[in-house]
Amino acid sequence: MIKKLSAFLVILSMVVFSSDIFLSPPAMAANSMDVVINEIAWAGSTDNSLDEWIELYNNTTSVIDLTNWTIEDDSGAQTYALTGIVPARGYFLLESRESATSIAADQVRVLSLSNNGDSLVLKDSGSNVIDTVNSGSTAWFTGSATTHATMERLSTNVSGDLQTNWQSSSGGGTATSSSGGSILGTPKASNSGIIPEPQILLTADNTEVSPGEQIIFSVTVTDAIDLSNYGFDMTYDASKLQYIESTEKTFLNESGTVTTSFQSGLENGDEGVVVVGNARTITPLTGASGDGELFTVTFEVVDGANAGSSSVTIASSSFLSSPTGNISVTSWPSSTFAITETSTVTTVSNLQANPGTDRYSIALAWDAVSGTEISYKVYRRNPHDTFDLLGTTALLNFLDNDSVANGGNIIPNFDYEYRVTTYNGIEESVPALVTGTDIRGLTGDNTRSDRVDGHDLENIAKSWTVDDSQTNFPVLADTSFDGTISGNDLIDLAVTWAKTYP
Repeated sequence: MIKKLSAFLVILSMVVFSSDIFLSPPAMAANSMDVVINEIAWAGSTDNSLDEWIELYNNTTSVIDLTNWTIEDDSGAQTYALTGIVPARGYFLLESRESATSIAADQVRVLSLSNNGDSLVLKDSGSNVIDTVNSGSTAWFTGSATTHATMERLSTNVSGDLQTNWQSSSGGGTATSSSGGSILGTPKASNSGIIPEPQILLTADNTEVSPGEQIIFSVTVTDAIDLSNYGFDMTYDASKLQYIESTEKTFLNESGTVTTSFQSGLENGDEGVVVVGNARTITPLTGASGDGELFTVTFEVVDGANAGSSSVTIASSSFLSSPTGNISVTSWPSSTFAITETSTVTTVSNLQANPGTDRYSIALAWDAVSGTEISYKVYRRNPHDTFDLLGTTALLNFLDNDSVANGGNIIPNFDYEYRVTTYNGIEESVPALVTGTDIRGLTGDNTRSDRVDGHDLENIAKSWTVDDSQTNFPVLADTSFDGTISGNDLIDLAVTWAKTYP
């Protein structure tokens, strides 16, 4: 009998032990921001300051078990142990007391959220940090102790430590607080602040071009939040366009104040796909928010290209990303343009550009084109990769100096690009292209004193971050010729600092 009882107890212990194994929730490690802290009622409600709650959101398409997960409040001053599951793309509501809201809580746990601000760290069962909010433990980013509005996240794919990713809730849900009062919050529902999804725009500087002419496409972003990297595949008809170059613009590098690594080129060296990428190379890695220009791509219309419409398209393989992951973009744009018949007007030949007789000038000259009422239009590329008309002349030469509208302000050692077209009073020819440089002087000498010193530095400092859309823009201080007074101009100054000319 004793042997039978002993055997029974052994079997029973094995069953119990096995039950512990198979019935205990699995300890599953998660990736950063798989689950995020989405809304915080740190001020309670208008009914009671104890009506505190924290809402989590599952960014993934799978159910996530929160057993043995924790939320650390102020570096562990309080630790809230979690249990339960959060549905795929769903919410988990942790309430300080069951009556805090009219929505059934997923877990009730006494909370202690300071009105002066706390840091919150969400960790999985392996103590891996999954999400952080206000890690500096400063005042809450948003929310109100007066109206008791919650602090709600704008994007679940952007860092919770980014102040601009939070706003005070305007409510809009049906939930009520402990005594039936309205809640300026949305427990277990979409937040009131819907962040606009970033949009990518692709625009051309000209909608009609002829063979031999260049067309420049600008890629801009709107409503970006924490953008730190991007990659673009741009496709086009290689029988109509030839790739010339790509140029980084100021959004990601914040006008030269943030270091980046910009790369571009043809896929496998073959026309048809331009591959462009850029990444911030800073520690800690942060992103840029708002609207701005990412880069431009320049093409030339192939000689003999058939007239008609064509397009450049940003392929769906392109991406935007933040320091914490990819940024969703619903659609990628295309830009259509028309190729017109080649002009019957003869293009100028033997176009040359040399330093003028006087310093800070470039002299252009070309051979005559036969015909009646022939004149010539002279253009110069501006910092925005379009060409400004400098003037029209019947002569076979043109001097670009400070007396020329849209021209002059020649910066020593900078390569200026010019176009000259023949004009018969009706239409212009395909442009002839030339580059001109005046090497007589120092690049960083924006005061034209023939010495690079503190006066030149002062000019940059007084106009720091000013761009050429403003009437007081100091053109000579923009030695990088990018339309903004920035770190690029400081680099030019540093290279020639304390030097004199000649």
